Amino acid sequence: MHPAQVLDLQADLYERTMQDAMQDIIANHYRVDTRPWIGDRNAQQEGVRIASVIPHALQVSSAYYVEPDMTDLVVFASAGMDETDLFRYDELPTECGFAYFENPLVIRDVRGTDLFVNGVLWFSTRNFDPVSQEERSGTMIMMLNDHFTTPDDIAKEIMSGSLKHFDYDIYRAVLGRWGVIGFEMLYDGQRIGPPIVVADLAKLAEIEAEGMVAHEFTNIRRQVHAFWLMLNQTITKVSDSEVPRAFARRAKKAKLPGRVTVVRLRRHEHPEHGVGETSVEWSHRWLVRGHWRWAPVSQHHPLAEPDGAGGWKARIWIRPAIKGPSDKPLHITSKVYSLSE
Repeated sequence: MHPAQVLDLQADLYERTMQDAMQDIIANHYRVDTRPWIGDRNAQQEGVRIASVIPHALQVSSAYYVEPDMTDLVVFASAGMDETDLFRYDELPTECGFAYFENPLVIRDVRGTDLFVNGVLWFSTRNFDPVSQEERSGTMIMMLNDHFTTPDDIAKEIMSGSLKHFDYDIYRAVLGRWGVIGFEMLYDGQRIGPPIVVADLAKLAEIEAEGMVAHEFTNIRRQVHAFWLMLNQTITKVSDSEVPRAFARRAKKAKLPGRVTVVRLRRHEHPEHGVGETSVEWSHRWLVRGHWRWAPVSQHHPLAEPDGAGGWKARIWIRPAIKGPSDKPLHITSKVYSLSE
């Protein structure tokens, strides 16, 4: 797809979220997601408020088109993060953003179903934090499936017409191509947690009451957090796309920002020896897996934070690379992550 198509997708979602029927659906999704922790009444009130905020967030969101290859890197990078890593508000690329993953993120939900996340909307807001039992400012993440391009199991079930008491014609008229997957909230200084999490007692009770079995599920916050961090890494090329006039006109008509940021893998020739390597007579070549590393940086680095010794450090992604002399055999272990570049 052309990156500028994200503007049309953003405009379509914006126009739909302005409708009362769409806001009712969003509010209900939010209520179902959060009522085990904050109670049905609070969840309903919060859902209505969040649904009313979303169109305004979309109207000012920067648009991001994420090339297909980047999805694999984001997932791999998220798996390699420490669960004690903290979310920092100043690491956000923009306060509000709408990212479209042509190759969706795949997450497992609490019911054991694989969900495909194509759209990720984030924006700053306040909501009720069940841990502190008070309202806090944070970053809300809304996840969406694109039923038209990569429908997940839930979308296929809905479109099959097999669900009882479900009018798909009305659903399609209101949501169009979009399926609302769910919401997550991140607070400044919050731990991102482990890759896989277990439902707490409140959610377990709700799942069991529905006659279903609860499963371990994907911590999507890690993947979104990794995506934000990757935008500031040298392996990632972030650039504005040329927007054809027709797309720009439609964006202007919808009163949306008329620019799209393309997120892609940076491709370049790898030197045979890295900086600082000595000339050693190696017997083979080897692959260095992609991984995160804390490295000393300038205080002006976008991800800089104090290192506790008067300097500054940042999480740097060390890209996969082949090292060693080109005339020697390549030894690859069973734990190698393959990423075509």
